[in-house]
Amino acid sequence: MMYKSLLLFIAGVIFVINSNQAISAAETSTVAVYPATYNQDQANGVAWFKFEAEPGDLKQLEVTIWNKSAQRKAFKIYSADAVNSTEGVFSVSLKASKNGPSSWITLEQQQILLEPKQKRNLSLTVEIPEQAPPGDHTAALLVEEINQDKQKEGISISSRVGVRVYMTVNGEKISLIKFGQLAFDNIFKPKQILLPVHNMGNVNQNVSISGAVIGHTGVYKLSREIDYISFAGKKTKYQIPVDTWMPIGAYLTVSYQSSQDTSVNNQNFYTVGAGLGVVVLIGGAILYLSIRASRKKKRNAR
Repeated sequence: MMYKSLLLFIAGVIFVINSNQAISAAETSTVAVYPATYNQDQANGVAWFKFEAEPGDLKQLEVTIWNKSAQRKAFKIYSADAVNSTEGVFSVSLKASKNGPSSWITLEQQQILLEPKQKRNLSLTVEIPEQAPPGDHTAALLVEEINQDKQKEGISISSRVGVRVYMTVNGEKISLIKFGQLAFDNIFKPKQILLPVHNMGNVNQNVSISGAVIGHTGVYKLSREIDYISFAGKKTKYQIPVDTWMPIGAYLTVSYQSSQDTSVNNQNFYTVGAGLGVVVLIGGAILYLSIRASRKKKRNAR
């Protein structure tokens, strides 16, 4: 479309580029959970469960729970279904699941008491239903501290940590992901760029987004490349943070790769903000004044 070419032209003219470093959060949890087979000293160590199975299969696994604090603590352990996060991180649903992949997981016990710095392995069983559809199914094991004092005071704030459980049921794999129309949440003073996404296949997709916002004083790169995960059969709307006033437009490059494929696909997306109208008005005024001045000059030359 015409505005795509106009956006790229304006981006080429404006060459003040600002970039910011991503800030990573520090770990503050007093408990850790990971597969019992995980070895953090190995460069290729995997800190989550990942396996393939046939419908009706039974998988026996072990998870390690580590009380990293200097106090005796009690914890509860439970499973939950994975959900898409608009911020691009792995997230879970805390609603009870009757048929989701978390319901396939049975824990040896739901509560555990650990001494300071103690680690303990717990067994869990994953039973794949006979009618489980082929493709990727994702859940998580969560560990949450049981704080009796807070419960007595009626405070409901809690923190939890978890380990991912990636399960692939063998069968036909379908890789199909659709993206919607890119748009600012507000064309005058946006806080986010919104990109709807629908994973219509039965395999997870890893999505990476890079790009820039075109402002009146520069082309501002996204503060970081954002890595998302799009779960099989799910839809969401990615919220990409921006901070500018009266943006002219934005362009993004979206790269995506299915969990079952090594090839990477790319798509480009464009959108405009209220600033484009200002540029068009100013450009039109300059053109109009230029034409008038040219005609006046020709009349005076006669």
